[in-house]
Amino acid sequence: MKILIAEDDTMSRLILKRTLEKLGHEVIEARDGREAWAAFEREDVPVLISDKNMPDMDGLELCRRIRAQNRKKYTYIIVITGSDAGKGFLEAMDAGADDYATKPFVEEQLAARLRVAQRILRLQEEIKQLIIRTCCYCGQMLNEQGQWVPGDPSVDRFRNVALSHSICPACWEKHAVPELEAYKQRRRTEAAS
Repeated sequence: MKILIAEDDTMSRLILKRTLEKLGHEVIEARDGREAWAAFEREDVPVLISDKNMPDMDGLELCRRIRAQNRKKYTYIIVITGSDAGKGFLEAMDAGADDYATKPFVEEQLAARLRVAQRILRLQEEIKQLIIRTCCYCGQMLNEQGQWVPGDPSVDRFRNVALSHSICPACWEKHAVPELEAYKQRRRTEAAS
């Protein structure tokens, strides 16, 4: 899994990077929040591990910016701190963090936290697959790229799939606009009588 780490302390960053690589993860390093933000804007990052206290842009501000992006792909955020072990947990959660941990890491605990992150990310993707937008007129479905494509009749076989009825642009013009115009005409006629 690709993990972005934002840590201003060189030794802590190196230890965290080596631990994550030992656990089999690909690591992108950032020396502070601004560098991490730039890396986040360049590519999809499923997991961010950020120090809470960094100069220039701290980990909490980084969390807020990431959550404000509202991207299609979720980023699981772990905020870490070397101080105030019990304090700041709610503050980190309010900023958008998913987890909060103290340094130094115990490798087994870090591995467990990353397994939770993987589960959450997988569930996020599964949920996206459970809601399918379909045109109520022609049956076309909206794909992940935002394109209307022919419907898949096999979808009816899945009991856990929620069909969210929509109207594709072609059917909007063909059906909905004339129906709206007819409705407006009826309302004008009723109002005149």
